[in-house]
Amino acid sequence: MTPSLTRRLLRSSAMTGTTARWLRPEPQRLARDLATLGPVLCLWSEPPQTASLASHRLLVAAPELQVLARPGFLCHACAVTADGPREWLTACDDAGVPRLQLHLLPDTDYLAWDGLVATAPELPSLGPPPSLRGSRARRLRFTLQPLGPCALLSVRNAGPAGALSWQTARSLAHGEGARLID
Repeated sequence: MTPSLTRRLLRSSAMTGTTARWLRPEPQRLARDLATLGPVLCLWSEPPQTASLASHRLLVAAPELQVLARPGFLCHACAVTADGPREWLTACDDAGVPRLQLHLLPDTDYLAWDGLVATAPELPSLGPPPSLRGSRARRLRFTLQPLGPCALLSVRNAGPAGALSWQTARSLAHGEGARLID
C-alpha cells in the first residue's frame, strides 16, 4: 500500500469516540445563529422534489436550504480523526432523511457554533450520526435579511481564507465523496 493510500484510509476510517446529540431547533433561531457562524463547509444531498421555499415567516433563497427553514431535527456530532477533532451538524427533514451537513472549519466562529448547539432543545438519542453522501460541498457563510414580517436565509461566498481552512475543506469534501465548488 502506498503512503498516500494509507493516509486516505486512515482519514476516512479512523474516527474514535464519535458522539451524537439530537436537537430540534426553532427555525428562526437556527437561521439567526447560522448567520453568526462565519465560514463553514456545507455538503448537500439532492433536495426533495417538492421543496417549498417558505416556512413560518422564514424564506430560503434556494431549495437545498429548505431543510434549515423546516428542520425535522439536527444531529450534532463530534469525532477524533487522524487529522484531529471534527464537529459537524447534519440537518434531516421530517422523514429523517439527511439533506445537508455543516462542518466546523478553522475560521468558523467557535463561540457562535457552541451557542447554536447549546440553544437548540435536545431530543432523546435517535442513534448514531446519520450518513450523508453529499454530491457537492462549498465553503460558505449564511446571511439573514429582513423582508417585511419575514426573513430570507441565503448563502454567499465565505471570503478569503487561510491555507488551513482550504486544506480542511478539501479534506472533508474528499472524505465525504463530494466535489468542492468555489
